[in-house]
Amino acid sequence: MSRSEKIYYLAKSFYNSGCTRPKNMPKSLVGYVAHYTNLAFSVELGLKCLILILTGKLERNDHSIKNLFNKIPNQDNLGRYPKKIIQEYWAQRVKEINKMELVYSSSSIYENAHRSEFTNEQKKKHLEELLDFDRFLNESHKYYTKWRYIYDYDQFPEAGQMPELFEAVRHYLLMIKPELKEHE
Repeated sequence: MSRSEKIYYLAKSFYNSGCTRPKNMPKSLVGYVAHYTNLAFSVELGLKCLILILTGKLERNDHSIKNLFNKIPNQDNLGRYPKKIIQEYWAQRVKEINKMELVYSSSSIYENAHRSEFTNEQKKKHLEELLDFDRFLNESHKYYTKWRYIYDYDQFPEAGQMPELFEAVRHYLLMIKPELKEHE
């Protein structure tokens, strides 16, 4: 198994762990700390895997999602634009998830249970904010560290759209290296 395959396998494992909520987990945000930490770490590993595949360089000590995203080359060797593909797929996933939550107004890992009480204008503004990728990167760049060291903060950091970002990175990784699918 190559180094990129190992990293991908770990990223997918942390992602699966972050998306799985035990039945007896407390409903308070405290119960989500391990899940948010795992989701953020899965994104970090996914980005590191992508950078390794595209550049041959392994990023070891950077936990900043924003920094890692910015280290992705603008173009891959086949003339595709990884950042653009990832952003577009991320936006598509955020829209899908947001639509589901708006329609069903269900409680989810994102704690957005009461959106059905919002006006259409508020929903539209909320979606526009969710789809601002630069804002998301600016707010999320240290999610892994913040969730891992939650006891150092006065309030919980936002969870952001980490699952959607992981899925977008995964989508691109499988596009350029389909054999990674074998490691899921």
